[in-house]
Amino acid sequence: MALNTQTDTMATAANHVVDIAQQVQQEMNGLQMRLGSLDAAWQGSAKMAFDQLMVRWQDAGRYLNESLNSIAETIRANSAAYQASQDDHLAQLNTLNI
Repeated sequence: MALNTQTDTMATAANHVVDIAQQVQQEMNGLQMRLGSLDAAWQGSAKMAFDQLMVRWQDAGRYLNESLNSIAETIRANSAAYQASQDDHLAQLNTLNI
């Protein structure tokens, strides 16, 4: 099975992943603002549990965002490596004088 790709397709994919990461971050920021107003409603052990849940949720969101950005960076790096390989193969073919 042969795999085919083009660097412009890879760039589009990387940009899409970054866009998704930004959208996720915006949604998380909005939700955090809405949940922030609930903070005063919690007391005692319920407040501790709420605060711990918020920390875990923020950590998970940060991890998701870092993962998405890492995926985008990997796609871009693979695109550059793919293009370099294509350029190298083309240069080798040009030296054959066929």
